[in-house]
Amino acid sequence: MRFVQEDAGGPNGTRSRSRGVAVDHEAAEHVIHFLCVENPAGFEQWVQPNHPDVASDAIRDMLTTRSVGKLQALGRRYVEYSNGQLARTIQSKGVGTEARDGIVYVSRKSLGLPVTPRRGDFGGSDLMPLRDAIRAGHIEVNG
Repeated sequence: MRFVQEDAGGPNGTRSRSRGVAVDHEAAEHVIHFLCVENPAGFEQWVQPNHPDVASDAIRDMLTTRSVGKLQALGRRYVEYSNGQLARTIQSKGVGTEARDGIVYVSRKSLGLPVTPRRGDFGGSDLMPLRDAIRAGHIEVNG
C-alpha cells in the first residue's frame, strides 16, 4: 500500500514524488494506527495479496475525497484477522483463548489462575485480556 505518486513534471522527463501524497501517506498511517494496527508493514503485507482492489479504492477515496472510511474498514478487518491468528497461536500452546471485540482474551484456568471473584452485580470471569496476562508475567513473549 505505497502512497507514493509520481509525475513526469521534472526536467528532461524525470520523475518526481508528489509532496502532498507523502503527507497523505502519513495521514493513512495515523488512521491505521488509530485502529490499533501496531504493525503497518504487516498490514501492507496482508492487504496487497488479499484485498488489492479494496485497497486501491481506499487509497483513491483518501486522496481524492479525503475520506478514510474504506481505509478504516480495511484496518478493522486486519485487526480481526491478526487477532484470530494470535488466538490460534496461543491455543496451539495449550492456553484457551477467545478473540472478541478487537481484544484477545485468555482463559485464567488454562494459566492456573482462579476465576475472578463475583463483585456485586458483576459475575466472576474466567477470561482476562492477553495484554494483562503478559504484563502480569503469566505469559512470556519470546521474539
